[in-house]
Amino acid sequence: MFGLGNSWRVAFPPLLAGVVTGLLTLATVQVPEELDPTGGSAGWIISFLLVFPFMISSLWGWALLAGRTRRLVLIVAGGLLIIFLMVLPRDIAWQVGGNMAAGLAAGLALGMRWRLDAGLLAVTLCLAPVLIWSAFKVPVRENLDVFRSATLESMEETLWQGLGESELGQVRQREEARLEEAIGVMERIFPSLLVVGVLGQSGLILLLVAWLARLSGGAPGLRSVGSFTGWRLPFYLVWVLVLGMGLLLTRLPYLATSGLNLVLVAGMLISLQGLAVQTFFTSRILPGPVQVIFWLIMGMPLVLMLLVTSLVLGLADQWVDMRRRYLAREIE
Repeated sequence: MFGLGNSWRVAFPPLLAGVVTGLLTLATVQVPEELDPTGGSAGWIISFLLVFPFMISSLWGWALLAGRTRRLVLIVAGGLLIIFLMVLPRDIAWQVGGNMAAGLAAGLALGMRWRLDAGLLAVTLCLAPVLIWSAFKVPVRENLDVFRSATLESMEETLWQGLGESELGQVRQREEARLEEAIGVMERIFPSLLVVGVLGQSGLILLLVAWLARLSGGAPGLRSVGSFTGWRLPFYLVWVLVLGMGLLLTRLPYLATSGLNLVLVAGMLISLQGLAVQTFFTSRILPGPVQVIFWLIMGMPLVLMLLVTSLVLGLADQWVDMRRRYLAREIE
């Protein structure tokens, strides 16, 4: 029915992805229970848990691209998810399912050569439900309060040793007020950090799926990506930035917070285009070793200035295609 008799290669990619996913998921469940997280192996456990989602997503994206029958890949993925929901805790099962769906979306986007923003959106929509659910399960404020308590405790053990009781109380009260202010800001901008983080994760999944596909003989890709020096982002990001600034100017609690997050997300993305413009011109003006020194000087001590110039150049490049004009003059 699904063409399994044609060749074993038809069933190999989804079955391989399914077997590896099962083994990695079981390892994720068992390893933290069997090993002491405070021991010397804790770093390896954390590294494995961080890499695990990318491994699952890239495998399923590769399976969709390498498999002869997409229907078979989807059936194997759906059957595996049903098994996980029956035998594993729901939170782990849905997390694995989200990673599998993200990989399948990446494979579909690469195989059909979607635009970069469409591919990122598809993968992000697959990852977002689990992340939103985890944010509600463990509220952001609760995590930030844990961070504040740990920070104050660390300061008492290292920086405030030798202080008298009255002096220690004053210092602690002052630092608690500073931390509370910083936590309030972090709580307001958390949605933008979450969006940018998910978009970065989605981009990495797309890159990993494309890399695996090339290793196996395929050459998929997204439309209009090219090299980083030629990146141009969609103009609608400018309108998102304008909308965010308008909401921010209302100064109404929820609208202003939403506007702040829209401004941060759109600004960070547009800054990438500005950074691409700077990379384009520095690569034509400076030789390779000097470029490394230039970016070390600009990127480390002058991060804020680099972000501002990238945002300004990104916005300007939306209206005036600086790189195209430069190349046109070179041809003339």
